[in-house]
Amino acid sequence: MRPRWPSLLFAGAIAALFAACGVATPSAENGRPGTPGAPPGAAAGGAAGTGSGAPGTPADGTGVANTVAPPGALFDPPPMGPLPPPPPLPVRPPDKVPSPDEQARKIADCARYKNCNDCMDAHKCGYCPETGTCTPGDLFGPYPGTCSGAWESMQCTLGPHEARRHDAETRAELAKKVAGFTPDGAAIDHQITAVKVPVTFQVKRGKCYQVTLRLSGDIDERWDLKPTAIPHVKYYEGGDPMPTGFDGYVLDKMCPQEDGAIDVYIVTYRAKKGAFRAQLWSAPIDDAALVKERDLHETAARRARVATWCKSCVEEWARCRVAAEPHCAASYYQCLAAAKLTPADCERGDVAPPNEQRPTGPFNEARAPSGLRPPAAAASAGDSKIF
Repeated sequence: MRPRWPSLLFAGAIAALFAACGVATPSAENGRPGTPGAPPGAAAGGAAGTGSGAPGTPADGTGVANTVAPPGALFDPPPMGPLPPPPPLPVRPPDKVPSPDEQARKIADCARYKNCNDCMDAHKCGYCPETGTCTPGDLFGPYPGTCSGAWESMQCTLGPHEARRHDAETRAELAKKVAGFTPDGAAIDHQITAVKVPVTFQVKRGKCYQVTLRLSGDIDERWDLKPTAIPHVKYYEGGDPMPTGFDGYVLDKMCPQEDGAIDVYIVTYRAKKGAFRAQLWSAPIDDAALVKERDLHETAARRARVATWCKSCVEEWARCRVAAEPHCAASYYQCLAAAKLTPADCERGDVAPPNEQRPTGPFNEARAPSGLRPPAAAASAGDSKIF
């Protein structure tokens, strides 16, 4: 016969995890990343700062790193470093020059495609970033007179020309996302590198925060950028990156329950150049709203733990009955007692409020599967011994 209640052997360990189901909560109570208190190296005061030393410019002078942006920059992209010249096009042989009729026909065909990706899929078409149009071409480059700058026929790099074309759209979308919030401190420009160094903003209880990010036009490998916020405060929701416009992001609203800091990164493994501008935004929130938000999330987390524990005890009781082992009802109560729960707690799906006497009583036989109901006498005996 199988040993009774193998789960009781590690009940102490599980009880430590779910200890005091109605009172204690995990250290990151919402399950979100973050450690209470400001991180080492965070700015000592003010609404915004950087956790990576004093502002400065990289030694190679190709961009910006940890510099305070000019006043009023808000949705402006950070300055770009020098752009490399476009690669030279191959010399077009005289016999490969298209006739006027062919060129006119292909110009009309390619002009139907309004974005770079669709243009890449079209036969004998390529994207001209300087004009933002799809133009005809072949192995020798764009047809004469259709594109004077770089011409892309293999992949969309979406460089500075494209960023300028979508600038107004990006600004409008960023402004819409932070409606109702005001700038909190100066914007910070930060160099994009493979080294994980954050921009750190100081935050306080009593405010909700968002962070807008705007990329410089010279960033390479845009698809590899992963904006991330790591709050060093207790909070319950928010902080997720939302792509906004062509080259913007918004880290959505988070309301810290205490003073602390938020680290903002753009994680990348492939991008080698470019910068981002980070601006902290805030809006007031009253203490009652913060308390309500905390209570809602703590109640949901506590009820989830109660449901998990009660389910495991019922499943083990059912296994015990199927195996025809003795004292299954008493063992069910022992399982609940390991987490300081009662059958009534499982019935209500939550622990009793602190000012309410913890009720006791027999296992609810009506909810047990037919044929797996514990004898009333055994349930009462188990109840009297444990509680």
